[in-house]
Amino acid sequence: MPTQHSSFGFNWTYLSEGKPGERFIYEFYNGFYTTGQYFIGRGVGDYSMRNLNGSTTNTDEAVWGLVGAISSLSSIGEAKVALSELKATKGGADGIRRIYSARELLRRVEEPGPFHNFPEVFNNVIFENGTKTVTPNYFTVSKGGLSNTNILYQYPGIINGNKGFFEIGIRPSVSGKTEVIWHRFFNPVKRR
Repeated sequence: MPTQHSSFGFNWTYLSEGKPGERFIYEFYNGFYTTGQYFIGRGVGDYSMRNLNGSTTNTDEAVWGLVGAISSLSSIGEAKVALSELKATKGGADGIRRIYSARELLRRVEEPGPFHNFPEVFNNVIFENGTKTVTPNYFTVSKGGLSNTNILYQYPGIINGNKGFFEIGIRPSVSGKTEVIWHRFFNPVKRR
């Protein structure tokens, strides 16, 4: 088995060889990742780079990776389907299948800091030990197979000296067997 390369809770080696939706996500993130390496490398005179899955790449591939990632943004409908297919996780002891919404994954890209990208291992702690607030009829737009209920899990914590709450908002399916994670954020307590 090849070395597995993971970050942000994703196994990049698996995604680079997975289903079309998984490969789409890999290529999207990898395009930005290698481009960042390219510009950092130019600044220090080091042009050796690696893809997210650990394979080597060169500057031409990095530039084309950015073009591919940006052009991917034009097909948002396809991206939403691919993103929602990307990340399915089993919950804790409850065995509920949890998947990330496109909205939530795009927020991680928009704000790459720790508030939207806290470690995935925190999820089960939040689900199992956090407070659970159920709000019926929270969603006003129907989505096939999903309920209109919101469930917000909150767990106290600190990031970079900021006290606050780790929050995960989910929209359960009508069957209750799947939950869509549409909100995942560390919400700092505002200081007065």
